Amino acid sequence: MGRLLSRRAVNAFQLFENGAEQHVAYFTSEDAPVSLGIVFDASGIMEGRLGQARAAVAELFATAVPGDEYFVVQVGDVPALVCDFTRDTDRIERSLASIQATGLTALVDSVYFATQHLRRAANSRHALLIVSDGGENASRYTKGELISLIQETDVCIYSIALSRWLRLSQDAVMLLKRLAEETGGQFWQVAHIDLLPQTAWKLSLAMRSLYVLYYSSTRSTNDGLYRRVQVKLRPNASSHLRLRVSNRRGYYAPGRL
Repeated sequence: MGRLLSRRAVNAFQLFENGAEQHVAYFTSEDAPVSLGIVFDASGIMEGRLGQARAAVAELFATAVPGDEYFVVQVGDVPALVCDFTRDTDRIERSLASIQATGLTALVDSVYFATQHLRRAANSRHALLIVSDGGENASRYTKGELISLIQETDVCIYSIALSRWLRLSQDAVMLLKRLAEETGGQFWQVAHIDLLPQTAWKLSLAMRSLYVLYYSSTRSTNDGLYRRVQVKLRPNASSHLRLRVSNRRGYYAPGRL
């Protein structure tokens, strides 16, 4: 977004749950420290490209706020936690510098592992950054199992696909986009190395420009089912607010007691 909205702007949004419009009571900006897991692809296909990937991650730290914490999961034959939760960005950069490209690509397993690891986070805001070509050839978990996990977990997923050097398959693009769309994150496909810093800056800005909409569901039954959520800008608001809206696609209702 790039700028703060006044509380009166709540009238600009429409929110739907399972297709039924809900009343948005109010909204507020989410300006709190984040616990961010960096899922860093270091499989063999990334050889010779890790320097650019490290540079993209380093851009994130320019907008860090007190209390932010990070960890790094290396993507290879199996997920590897190369740096556990820390607020020391220098330590993160040192851990990235030690990574060497080798092996196959267990991307789904790595994102699954990182999502579970966020349960140990100190902050209430959880996010993942995936820096990868989106390839997959070694995971034990299926894409469907991963989607089910992120639907149950309060995590926002961002992805940067390094497509300047790699010809991304449609499956790779669809996976990275789906993870972002399901969680209210964003997906970027970088075509030129010169765009890496700019892309990382956009990602950082997106992470710092979150708003929370509050509503009470008209469906009060605790059925434990997944409920789809969609947020839209009203037609008369989209022209002058110049916003791009993305939101978490849904949540699981509480189960019956």
